[in-house]
Amino acid sequence: MGQYTDKIRQITEDFNYIEDGEKFSSLEASDGVMIISYKHGGQTIEILRDEISYKGVPYPKGHMIYTGATDPNYIRLKAIYAGTPSWAERIAVSYRKLRKARNDKKIAKNTSKKG
Repeated sequence: MGQYTDKIRQITEDFNYIEDGEKFSSLEASDGVMIISYKHGGQTIEILRDEISYKGVPYPKGHMIYTGATDPNYIRLKAIYAGTPSWAERIAVSYRKLRKARNDKKIAKNTSKKG
């Protein structure tokens, strides 16, 4: 049982790291632009007024610019846990396989008793 506990503990730590990385580290608003920086190194830039240019490019009001994460550990963990299929789908498939294996064992056991 210890190996499963260690795996669950590691997954929990990984999810906490991902969640912590998605928290704000700073908020800056000036000249019609709001920049939200995250602990993982990425940013969300929102244009708050019309006719605003950001880094020399004009954007309409309400436009959102997303920059990706720069923390290599966050990127690695996100790739592991946010992949396709989702964790819920992976768990469901594993559960179905486990249930099928149990049913197959019961069927084999019942058929060997009858024969």
